[in-house]
Amino acid sequence: MSPDPLLRLLVAMAILPLINHCGSGPPSIQSIRLGEGVLHKKAIEKILPVYPETSMRERVTGVGVASLRIGKDGRVDSVEILESPDAATGQSIREAVSKWVFEPTTIRGQPVEVVGKLTFYFRFEEGTGPVVAPAIH
Repeated sequence: MSPDPLLRLLVAMAILPLINHCGSGPPSIQSIRLGEGVLHKKAIEKILPVYPETSMRERVTGVGVASLRIGKDGRVDSVEILESPDAATGQSIREAVSKWVFEPTTIRGQPVEVVGKLTFYFRFEEGTGPVVAPAIH
């Protein structure tokens, strides 16, 4: 009686990466995802976004979320705005976050890229517009 074809496929899928990797040492880790709190702790230089004048004039408020990729050297390689109250606040987040610098992350002594998200709150209060990042105090 031959084994179930689905079972054979599942077994092949499980061991194929091991076969392809044999002889070349342990697999290397390309990047890892870090939570927002850890990103804030690893940040060496943090720059809060500026509340754009046009957004304050229009009393725009809300949450901005940026997804970022940090290179092996701790510098921000790319920023994608996932959410923002308006286009101007999104651009302000992009400009600020792209200047952040992080302590490089290593795994088993090898530097790795990091991906994660940062959140900013744009609040309008009596003519001022504080921008707040939850983990920055």
